[in-house]
Amino acid sequence: MVLSAVGGAYAQEETPSGPVYIVQAGDTLTTIAVQFGVTVDDLLAANNMGPGDLLYVGDAITIPGLEGVTGILETHTIPFGETLRSLSRRYQIPTSQLVKLNRVVTPWELYAGSSLILPVSQTEVPQLSRAVLAPGQTLLELAVRENTNPWSLAQVNQLTSLSDTMPGDVLFIPGQTFAGPGAFPAPITEVQVSAFYQGETGAIHIFAEEGSAFEGTLINHTFSFYAVESGHFAGLQGIHALAQPGLYPLLIKGTLPNGSTFTHSQPVLVQGLGYLFETITVPPALIDPVTTNKEEDFLRPFVNQFTPEKYWQGLFLSPSPCPTCINSGFGNRRSYNGSAFTYFHGGVDFPPVALEITASADGVVVFADLLEVRGNFTLIDHGHGIFSAYMHQSELYVKAGDTIKAGQVIGLIGNTGRSTGAHLHWEIWVGGVQVNPLTWLETPYP
Repeated sequence: MVLSAVGGAYAQEETPSGPVYIVQAGDTLTTIAVQFGVTVDDLLAANNMGPGDLLYVGDAITIPGLEGVTGILETHTIPFGETLRSLSRRYQIPTSQLVKLNRVVTPWELYAGSSLILPVSQTEVPQLSRAVLAPGQTLLELAVRENTNPWSLAQVNQLTSLSDTMPGDVLFIPGQTFAGPGAFPAPITEVQVSAFYQGETGAIHIFAEEGSAFEGTLINHTFSFYAVESGHFAGLQGIHALAQPGLYPLLIKGTLPNGSTFTHSQPVLVQGLGYLFETITVPPALIDPVTTNKEEDFLRPFVNQFTPEKYWQGLFLSPSPCPTCINSGFGNRRSYNGSAFTYFHGGVDFPPVALEITASADGVVVFADLLEVRGNFTLIDHGHGIFSAYMHQSELYVKAGDTIKAGQVIGLIGNTGRSTGAHLHWEIWVGGVQVNPLTWLETPYP
């Protein structure tokens, strides 16, 4: 238990003999033990505490098992764009000490959003900027170009000699202003990544010199970046609704205005969502994989396209006049005819509260025709790898190649294809993956 008053009541030494952590509101012995990778019993022994002693906000708790480390320990969130090497150089802490403090076994543990333990004396970032060692360039040549001492350059980057580096290595330059992610080249000043969830749209923003170009890969899907405005690039990628929660590598490749290239890979955390489970009985023909797979293979080249032009603006619109009138939500896990829950609902179903179906955003129709499973089906390209789909219509009012405006009537609700009753099944695809379309009604994507 932690009490809000400052000043502990347990018998701790006045001057702790090892590194200490200052107790924060909400901390318990258990959370502190987990945070620093020790046991509660070890914490009790190191601090001369008994099981019934209380913690108070502001108490200094000695952390055992970190011999040779002194001072106050703090936790910081690891941003995307860092590696063990860049963090070591950024905070001027030997890699071995970072590994010891954080009990790092593999670089996989340094995922974006995880916690990094640092001595408080090291949390002030030194005045450092970044430069990339070009192919054929020596450390001496780089030092001359950056107007710095080559031995200072080697020391800051923890190099054992002037030859102890490789082309493409992002080096820190002493005596200059630090800006940007440590594992990215200097023209990149900032990288922002959204939280990633099953069935949702992930967004990555990169701020860099105009004329740069980037490409990303996440969970076996490669996506492009586009210029939002001068110096601001964004990439959107859907996370599959059935993706297992856990860590996945986010790979960013870039080409800078001077023609140099770089690659950075770092794990990001995909979190689960509490989707519903549905047991449904349907005629076997409705889920015949021979037909359903054939139709999905036919449509995949359409939804995997990336149109450089962006057509939509701001929030998407619901295709139904009653956005909350939903028969079945996105992502629901489904068991058909007693099967395992290996299916999921790839869109949102609206009842026929009105017959007219309206387009969710500006775009260009890339497909409008009758399909066996989806019935009368319309697919609209909104640019930048974003598509909306409308299924089971009784009538189609548009054709491939038509330019569409948000709110335009494109068809009528029906019961065509493999459908058990009149309804509209509406989908949003991002980077070739179905995502929760309702999020696009609430979140403006760039």
